[in-house]
Formats: sequence, C-alpha cells, structure tokens
Amino acid sequence: METWAVMFGNNALAITPGEIQVRPGLGRHRLVVPISVRPTTETAYGHSVSFSGSVSANGLRGVGGYLGRIDATTPRQINPNSLVEEYLHFDIDLRQIATIESVRDGGFTLDLQIEIIADAGSEHGSAQVSGHEVSRETWLRVLEQIQYQKTLLLELPTPNPQSDPHLSKAISYFVNAQRRFLEGANRSSVEELRQCLAALVSQDPNLEDDSAVLTGDLKTARFGGAEFDERFDLVRRTLKLTTDLAAHPEVAETGPAEARATIVMVAGLLQWFTAS
Repeated sequence: METWAVMFGNNALAITPGEIQVRPGLGRHRLVVPISVRPTTETAYGHSVSFSGSVSANGLRGVGGYLGRIDATTPRQINPNSLVEEYLHFDIDLRQIATIESVRDGGFTLDLQIEIIADAGSEHGSAQVSGHEVSRETWLRVLEQIQYQKTLLLELPTPNPQSDPHLSKAISYFVNAQRRFLEGANRSSVEELRQCLAALVSQDPNLEDDSAVLTGDLKTARFGGAEFDERFDLVRRTLKLTTDLAAHPEVAETGPAEARATIVMVAGLLQWFTAS
C-alpha cells in the first residue's frame, strides 16, 4: 500500500512499506519495517532525506495503542528515476509482546507516523501509513525467531528417540500444542495435548478412563500409600479427562484461558516424566 509524503511544495515522495522483520535481542527486540521511497516529482531530486516517527498497533480485538519510536535513519539522497530502500527500526519488549498475544486472534495492523527531515533540517514533512498488515504467518515467524514462550520447552530434557521413542513423540505433540495455541487454534492445541498425554505411556489416545474407576483409583492411592510414579500417572489420567473435547462440543467452550492452563499443567507433568 503506497502512501504519499507532502514535501517540496507537493506530494513529492511515495512510500511503500514491506513485511516486518525482527532482529532478536536480550529482553528487548528490534522490529524492522522496510520501506521503498520513490520521487514523484522533479522537485524531490537531489535532496537528502531521513526518516523517524512512531508506531502503534491496532486490530487486536478492539485493543491497540502506542508501541514505540522509530529511530532516525541516516540521510539518503533522492535521485531521478530511482528507489531508496530504507529500514525503519523500533524496539519492543517482552511485556508488549505478551500484551499482543493476550488479545491477538490472528494477525493485526500497524499504524506508522513517519516524520521526514530533508537537507539537515531545512524542510520537514510527514506521511501516515495506516493499517499496515502483519499477517498471522509473519507474526508467528517473529515469535519463533525471538524464541517467545520457549521456556517450558527448554526446561525439558530432550529424550533419546531410540531409547525413549514414546517421550520423543509426547514432546513433539507438546511442541505442536504450543504452536496451535499461538495460532489461536485453542481446540487443536488441547487435542495435541491429549495426544501428548497418551503418548507418555504409549497409549491409544481414544481410550478413555471411566470416571468412576478413576475416582476409585484416586481414593485407593490416597489411603493406600501409592508411590510417586503411580500418583503422577493418576494426574496424567485425570488431566487427560480435561482434554476430552467430546464433552465440550462447542468451539467457544475451549478458549485461550482453557488452552493456556492445560499447556501449563501438561508441561509440569512432562517435566516429571522426562526426568524420572
């Protein structure tokens, strides 16, 4: 989407933003918006321009707001019949990313207020880029590159695929569950967790415990002095009942809160199974 910058007495510059990129940092990350700038009139030729400004996020379930300042770029000369390829940088921290994730359904949009300085301050201009799309796929790539929400995975020992194939399969399902959650596919995320819980004991995921039998086993374990491995398996069986989506046929019944809580509980269980 091309936008115009009023400078040098008319709409002298046309600006086209590209797909956002990320440069990972330590606790803070730098988002990058590439822009292509072309002169539309001869009055722009020969001038040196630099860009700065601010960025806001919108399209987040009615929530949006200021993200940060765009760092000033190095002055670049506008030449006849040429494009200036520039990169607009602004920082974003983990708190802001978590806020976006808490309200994001899919993709969202950015609004860029671009401030332009020409010839070391002899002239000023501006351009407004509204509704610049950040697709779901693009944002997921950003999250992957900054390793967002990877802490749970990093705490889990990686099992040997040859000696512990069932644990490898379980962790694979868990990784898929996290990705489905980031995509906003909450029911699919919980289904992956159901597969994960079954894979921990090489069980058919379609085999379900009878609730009365499970209740009886829980009472027996409480009064019969069950060992930790038996108790953790009872936790696994109980948690697997939570992931039975047949009991919750409506899509809206499995929302972000349910999916997130189930991911956390399964992560704790995986910690014990992979370490035991």
